[in-house]
Amino acid sequence: VDCAFTLVAAWLTFFMHAGFAMLESGSIRYQSMPGILSKNLLAACTGFISWWLVGQVLSSATHPGTVTFVGQDADRILQPSNCNWFLDATFSTMAATIASGAV
Repeated sequence: VDCAFTLVAAWLTFFMHAGFAMLESGSIRYQSMPGILSKNLLAACTGFISWWLVGQVLSSATHPGTVTFVGQDADRILQPSNCNWFLDATFSTMAATIASGAV
């Protein structure tokens, strides 16, 4: 139940990207709309990759000397018991989307 709820919350957070894309594209001219939509798609894609490369290992380090970089700890991410990875990644990419939309 906890994993299912976490994944539903993550998907709802992920679909906020579409809402922000529509909000941003509705507040600009028609000529600039493809650039804004591409920016939001690129922010989501690069956000997930950068979370996998750097953010996840920094946030899940339990001891100060155990931090590994660049996805070296990928076997821990792929375990079915780790449901929070997708939720954490969606929140980090959503923060990037909100910050870039405010500019």
